[in-house]
Amino acid sequence: MIAIGMKGASGSTVFNLACNVGFSVIRMASAFANWYMVDGKTPGVIAMFAVFMATWFYFAARYPRFLTGVVAGALTHVLVIGYALQVRVIGIKIATATGQPYYPTYELAPYRLLIVVAGSFIVYIWTIFPVPITEGSVLRRNMGASFFLLASYLSSVTTTVDHRIQNKEGDMTIKSSPGRQLKKLRSKLLDQQIPLLNSMRQNLVDMSWEPTFGGDFPKDTYTAFIKEIQDQYLTVISYSSSAFSNAHSSSSTWLTSFAASRVTPDNKSHKMTSLLALLSASIRNNQALPP
Repeated sequence: MIAIGMKGASGSTVFNLACNVGFSVIRMASAFANWYMVDGKTPGVIAMFAVFMATWFYFAARYPRFLTGVVAGALTHVLVIGYALQVRVIGIKIATATGQPYYPTYELAPYRLLIVVAGSFIVYIWTIFPVPITEGSVLRRNMGASFFLLASYLSSVTTTVDHRIQNKEGDMTIKSSPGRQLKKLRSKLLDQQIPLLNSMRQNLVDMSWEPTFGGDFPKDTYTAFIKEIQDQYLTVISYSSSAFSNAHSSSSTWLTSFAASRVTPDNKSHKMTSLLALLSASIRNNQALPP
């Protein structure tokens, strides 16, 4: 129970605690129904057990956010019904040979529930003690990493655009060509950024579950940051589209002239990248921006 209930921050741990306790209570009631609806007859118990498990794990598949709570509740159900069927097969004498007392179903279910609840509380205590890891601190670190990835992505796209208008990408079928290397880098950065954005959104959701440590967190500001990062990615991606015209297009005389003016990189084109890198370091390390 402790292993499946562990989370990295206090907000998600509180949510898991509520889910584990709530689903365990429901599953204790379902274990009673599973056993007594069919009057404890073994074929009926097994059939109803399959129905209950299929129903609950369908719910978990439909709503993955509650997976841990469903698994915790299923653990209670399985232990109660499994123990009752085991005693029926091997007999009370063998079941109690190790000194463990026998409990009927109506007594065993509450004990199993208490075990699950105790495990959930232990998980919660060791998440906030001795130092609580808040959703806000995790979100801040993720935000800094996201800004750095955006800076790297913007830099790679700027270089890609310069290569394309100057026809320096090389043969894209060759892995070592500059254009192919830049394309690989953009894909790698995008693969890292998308899960990070989803993680930050989840941090914002879980933040409402955690106690307030050290004052209110600027949730609205970080929500706006996440939306802005996503919008910037959508904008920047369009510049690196494979449909970008090259300098040898018959109708792009202006583009050829523009390419000639871009032979020497302009420091202005890197100001945005530098700004994003500075923002990344400032947010991630919880420090003020340099003057």
